[in-house]
Amino acid sequence: MPGEDIWLGRGEVRALPAADAELVEQGDVPVNVFVQAQSREEFDVAFRAVLDEQRLELVDLWSCGPLAEMLDIDEDVLDVLLLVGRDGPPQFVVFLSDEPEDAEDEDVELVRAAIGDGVGVNFRLVGDGDWVYGFPVAIGEEWALFHLVDRSAVALDGYAAIRLDELIDAETLTEDEDFVLRELARRGERPHDPSLPLDDHRSLLDAIAERYPLVMLFDEQRDGRRYIGRIDALTDDAVTVLGANVAGAWTTEHVHEYRGIVRIDFGQVYDQTLAIVLDG
Repeated sequence: MPGEDIWLGRGEVRALPAADAELVEQGDVPVNVFVQAQSREEFDVAFRAVLDEQRLELVDLWSCGPLAEMLDIDEDVLDVLLLVGRDGPPQFVVFLSDEPEDAEDEDVELVRAAIGDGVGVNFRLVGDGDWVYGFPVAIGEEWALFHLVDRSAVALDGYAAIRLDELIDAETLTEDEDFVLRELARRGERPHDPSLPLDDHRSLLDAIAERYPLVMLFDEQRDGRRYIGRIDALTDDAVTVLGANVAGAWTTEHVHEYRGIVRIDFGQVYDQTLAIVLDG
């Protein structure tokens, strides 16, 4: 399909002295970059190449992902637009819908409806091909909270807070459709809501820091990487985390702006065990 390998990145760049003089005079400028890529890694390589070619440096990458997901546009419609741009002839796309303009996000509403119903929810985040699976236990203005299911261990294992505007492709699974859910129910293992504030980054992270020794942050502004560590400080705009590595040692502090954090994991067996090693 024409649009399946186009990614969009939104961010801010700064012209280096060797760049076009007009760009140098502008200082920091917002940009949208369109890249042929099939993964985050391919996007990063191509994006860096464009910056080098244009004599630009990256100030801030706000977000990136497949074009259809970033623009929240139907992939078939996107393909038609690209065909028109490439070949020229007009194309028809007919919509028959009685959905109101202010309709709620279908994925978010599916998650909301599944809370307390004992069904699992499978979903992805924008620009991430990995699926996340768990029981939705609470939802707020900005975040949804899931009690995660470890399918390989057939067990509940910690929590993931997911930013609502990043959640896509949600689908439910019942006990009849997934033996893991039946087995959890047979053993009496039910999802639990830890009752955390879910309306903004700072209050959520503050509550997590009081109850859980380590967190894992998924930072969209840092190449989508995952950072595990202890929350050390919170401001109105960012969180400071003391990092930890797989050797069981503390590393360095790093600062994450809230706007880049799209997922927060905590309470899993892995990080609870790592915390014991770090304290020992």
